Amino acid sequence: MDMTEEVCETDLLKRLQPEMPSGLTLFQTTKLERSDSSPPVWVKYRISSPNIELPTCKAQAEALLVSEKTEITRIRHKDGKTRTVNIRPFIDTIAVDSDDITVSVNITNLGAATPTDVCRALGIKADEVNHLTRRLEIRWQKSQPNKAVMKQ
Repeated sequence: MDMTEEVCETDLLKRLQPEMPSGLTLFQTTKLERSDSSPPVWVKYRISSPNIELPTCKAQAEALLVSEKTEITRIRHKDGKTRTVNIRPFIDTIAVDSDDITVSVNITNLGAATPTDVCRALGIKADEVNHLTRRLEIRWQKSQPNKAVMKQ
């Protein structure tokens, strides 16, 4: 976020927290210089749906996590072109419990896996759960050696 005035990081955190939606907690703010960038490197999602067969999904998730390759087909919406992508290197964790699925993915310069990709790999119709997917946490790249990682 761009600021119109200089604000100390602690004061900014105190001013922002009351404005956050219920359940969203800010842990830290870090000032970046205009030339700095801090792209995300890891994201955790929760996917909930009453239509997901969780026992079947759990078995598929366990198989996916021990596999070396998990290919999905991505379709580019503007022209319908497809390409096959191995998303396994980007998947960090998948946990299936009695209510939902929690997925964490790594984001690299080679790409990432989206919640939609993971759903497809688990045999879930992604269009039925996209609106039920919530981002729980983001870890940002450290732009300088002494800067702390920000969580959302």
